[in-house]
Amino acid sequence: MSALIFMRRLAVRNALARTSRPATVLNSTGSRFMVTAGTKEGEGMRAQLMSELKASMKAKDTLKSTVLRSVLSEVYAADKAPNSKGLASSVVITGIMRQGLKRRLDSASQYEKASRADLATKEKQEAELLEGLLPPLLSEADVDNALQTALKEYPELVSEPNAHKAKGLLLTKLYSKVDVANVDKEAAASRADAILASARTSQSA
Repeated sequence: MSALIFMRRLAVRNALARTSRPATVLNSTGSRFMVTAGTKEGEGMRAQLMSELKASMKAKDTLKSTVLRSVLSEVYAADKAPNSKGLASSVVITGIMRQGLKRRLDSASQYEKASRADLATKEKQEAELLEGLLPPLLSEADVDNALQTALKEYPELVSEPNAHKAKGLLLTKLYSKVDVANVDKEAAASRADAILASARTSQSA
């Protein structure tokens, strides 16, 4: 074997070793899960959920196991959705979890109105569990700063006659700067409207 071929094979082997080496990461609850460098988008979060499920089953934590099975069931359904392009991304998985959180909080509120404190407590416990697994949302101040920065880079959006189009473009610029999974979309849309309106008022003054 020539020295050149040997060096090429050695370089390939070293590259594969670097991309397959697992890394230990701490999630929001402090427990450890393993992710592999170079995995597809969303696989890290999927691995976290699977690891959390195995740990909860081992600990015989029925509540946590039930919640995680429910989330993973929705993730697998998203994988097989007609418009899916493969495995659900981290953004899709986070969206599923946030929707689950909202559903449980809404259910808890309804149960409280119906004087079913026992069921309300269960929904709140499940919601708290999901919230602990989710990355924190950006604060309103952080969203405002990102929107203001985007608007400074694209001031022509202020004079765009189509307000809906201007907001859409501004939000697109926002999501190019921050992780969409960490943003409350409804709140961001509302702030985009307010910031554009304020900019238009200042421009016409």
